[in-house]
Amino acid sequence: MDDSELRFPARRVVITGLGVVAPNGIGKESFWRACVAGQSGIRRITRFDASNLPVRIAGEVEGFEPQALGLTSTEVDHFDRCTQFAVAAAHLAWEDAGLGPSSLSEEERERTGVHVGSAMAYVEEGEKLWVKLSRTGLQGIDDDSITASSLVSHASAISVATHHRVHGPCTVIATGCSAGADAIGEAFWLIQDGQADRMLAGGLILPLARLAWTSSALWVR
Repeated sequence: MDDSELRFPARRVVITGLGVVAPNGIGKESFWRACVAGQSGIRRITRFDASNLPVRIAGEVEGFEPQALGLTSTEVDHFDRCTQFAVAAAHLAWEDAGLGPSSLSEEERERTGVHVGSAMAYVEEGEKLWVKLSRTGLQGIDDDSITASSLVSHASAISVATHHRVHGPCTVIATGCSAGADAIGEAFWLIQDGQADRMLAGGLILPLARLAWTSSALWVR
């Protein structure tokens, strides 16, 4: 008997729900219609004044209403925009999989985890904090100025896990542009290896802040 005969058969892994928050569509149906129609999500930047920059277009998410996508008023008040996107997309995927708020038992929640790929997030909130520190020093910083979403890269994964009350493997993968795909791949391996029964997995990026965009614009010179 060789080693291959001693191994347990690999567990089958399937995708049961999809959630999308993108510049060319919110929700899988809207997003897919835009893709099929060749509709771009690139448009003129409106979140800050880009008139003096060499690049003045980007993929901005329009019509985003977080409370209509499952977030509570407390979450909206405390989560930065990037984390709101993550929680909203996860909420859409959760619903698309046919799961409700009470669908899982406590035991099942222990076997459900979150993997998020995040290469360059939290830039907008981090920049706001940096500007405030530069202008006023520590005297201008209060408890409300410093949020977890501004300072830690894993805020999105923690927030998604907290929102859905799941307690399985939870992490952020920061591997650059492949981060989202890597997170899905790692979630696949966790399920196949028997370390989890279900995973919320995906990627996000939100580098749309003036300082970051100014730095990126140097690449086109």
